[in-house]
Amino acid sequence: MIKQEQLVPKRRFEGFNTEWKICKVKEYVELENGHAFKSEYFQSNVTKKIVLTPGNINVGGGFQIDKGHYYDELADYPKKTAMKPGDIFVTMTDLTPTAQTLGFPAIIPDDGNVYLHNQRLGKLVNYDLDKSYLFNLLCTKNYHNQIVMTASGTTVKHSSPQRILNSLISVPSKEEQQKIGEFFKYLDEMIALQQQKIDKIEDLKSAYLAEMFPTEGESVPKRRFEGFTEKWISSKFENIINMHNNLRIPVTASKRIIGYTPYYGANGIQDYVKGSTHNGEFVLIAEDGANDLTNYPVIYVNGKVWVNNHAHVVKGKADIVDNLFLVSRMKSMDISKWLVGGGRAKLNAEILKSIQIKIPDYKEQQKIGEFFKHLDDMIKTHEQKLEKLKATKQAYLHEMFV
Repeated sequence: MIKQEQLVPKRRFEGFNTEWKICKVKEYVELENGHAFKSEYFQSNVTKKIVLTPGNINVGGGFQIDKGHYYDELADYPKKTAMKPGDIFVTMTDLTPTAQTLGFPAIIPDDGNVYLHNQRLGKLVNYDLDKSYLFNLLCTKNYHNQIVMTASGTTVKHSSPQRILNSLISVPSKEEQQKIGEFFKYLDEMIALQQQKIDKIEDLKSAYLAEMFPTEGESVPKRRFEGFTEKWISSKFENIINMHNNLRIPVTASKRIIGYTPYYGANGIQDYVKGSTHNGEFVLIAEDGANDLTNYPVIYVNGKVWVNNHAHVVKGKADIVDNLFLVSRMKSMDISKWLVGGGRAKLNAEILKSIQIKIPDYKEQQKIGEFFKHLDDMIKTHEQKLEKLKATKQAYLHEMFV
């Protein structure tokens, strides 16, 4: 909640010293409800019509692509629900108990798709504030906390146009709004450019994964390093690796002792603990509980680690399989076809060991492993830069808004 003594921000542009005005959102903004689209017209095939969902909004604000429902190209819909590039919308329903995205904004991209406004989202219209200022104001903790506090529901949190419009905000002069808006627009553009760099490298990695490993029924890949011409040899997984699952120890969060060793589960690091279960070079493959069955979790580790019972721990046999190569080889395969179970799909140890896998000469493996490690290192470096930019923005949001 905004307090009277907080009518000026901690950090301001030179030349501005007047107090900000406390008011309700509805004094400057109107909010339109969306439409209840029929799920029978949703489809898995890619179309240019996409029904927006709360998933299209990132935690903290911003548009997230590939999270809407593809809509039948031939199905009719109210024309007023078609959003325009640059439109701002906010989420009014959040599926997480902590309401991580509730009330946060996103902006419709200009990417050739038609984005349709559904009933779980509110569209901002007729606003009398600088656009970039308004967008970033709706990304602040003060505003978000109000939306969460007034939300209804337990497992699913709901807000409404009325609750959002009655939230308190602070507003400076138009000139100061524009200055702040320009500054955050610059930061947002830097964040977007950094994300584009990551996306570009990840797309490149996906392309190489498709070309540098043989497809089913083939014995050589489409793309190879110079000097390697031999056919790849097929072998059972159990014949090329050693399994170290017997050393795994699951520990509930309340019983973990804080330390410096990464604690791994199915999807990567969950915590940092004292002690270790394994020490050396290993490949971790999700056993059950994988978050992404398409891009299946396969992780290279080197050093002391603690692994619970949700990830297989394997190591390539000496001079037969390079561990870095093994990570990329597994990433190039469709592991989902070997999973069993329903809602919590599982890759059983016996099934994993029975998988037929094609591998090249050890020296070619090393070349491939090093190549993909280089790409992964580039991605990690850019991700660190992205996180730094996001942290910088959060710090400025805290200091430049009341």
